[in-house]
Formats: sequence, C-alpha cells, structure tokens
Amino acid sequence: GALRFSANDLRGRMVDCLGRAVSDASVGADDISAISVTAQRGGTAFLDAEGDTLYVGPNRDMRAVFEGAIIDERWGAAVYATTGHLPSAFLVPAKVHWWQAHHPRVAEQIATVASLGAWAVHELTGELRETGSTLVETGLGDVSSGEPAMVLLQKLDLSLDSIPALVEAGTPTGTLARAAAAAIGLA
Repeated sequence: GALRFSANDLRGRMVDCLGRAVSDASVGADDISAISVTAQRGGTAFLDAEGDTLYVGPNRDMRAVFEGAIIDERWGAAVYATTGHLPSAFLVPAKVHWWQAHHPRVAEQIATVASLGAWAVHELTGELRETGSTLVETGLGDVSSGEPAMVLLQKLDLSLDSIPALVEAGTPTGTLARAAAAAIGLA
C-alpha cells in the first residue's frame, strides 16, 4: 500500500505531455497564451523551505492507515463535518503524522503541504497557490467555506503556516518558467 511518485519522473512526464500537446495543436505555439492545471483525487506534495519536493504521492498511499484510524476514532465526526471526507488515511493530516512517526528528520523539513495540482503549477511556474476546493480534497479545508479548517487542524495538531496562499479557481497563478517553457516549446 506504500505509493510514492518520483518528483523528477512526474515532472518529466508532465512536461513531455504538455510538449506533445503543443506540437499536436492545430494552432501555433505563439497562439497559446495559457496552460490550465487540474489534478484528480487528492494527491499530496510536501515541500521544504526552499520549495524543493520532499514527497509527492497519490491519495492511495496507504502508509498512514493507522494514523488515519486514530484520527477517525478520535475526531472522525469532526473531520467529516468539516471536510466532507473520510477515511482520514487518504488525507494530508494522517500522512503528515505518518511521516512524523516514521521519518521525523524528513517531517521536520516539511514547510508546505500542497495538492498535486498546486505542486504541478509550482513545478511549471515557481508559484505555489491552492484553491479552496483542492484544500478541502486534501483534508485541510472546510467544505462549507473553502477556507483552511483552522479549528480542525488545531485539534489534529497541524500548523496552518504550511498551507499555500489560496486563490480562486481559474486565477492566473504565474508565468511559465524559462526551463519549462523551453522543454514544452512555448515562449
């Protein structure tokens, strides 16, 4: 049940996919003015203070099954009422607690937790922003407001400092970094 992506491999696949889309497009690369990023099913990324990836993985990484069970036993009703999601083993709080218990030196380096979509945007632009809906999908947001679930996160002993700034879905987040642009075939 332990699953993890190679950040380098995932980044390379993303850039390759975008590059193929640009070359296969029925318009010229100069006519492309934006890239939109989406992600499916709550993948998670942990970044250090420099923005380097410590971990990126799918929600199906089940190493935190016991940490999630403890959260559900103690706070399950609050987790579900706040986030609309259970079981907690799929969510960021349980994953952070797993890393704290099993790899404390890595866990100490976690400066930011983000969704897979936010990580992808960060890899393409250097900017790290999160939407309210993806924050909820990670188990860090309040489903009724799309804002950080402050009360719940305090109960779960998680810092709010590690959540990226929120933006509305569809908001331009950054400019394509030169290296990514060159690899994709865009300006």
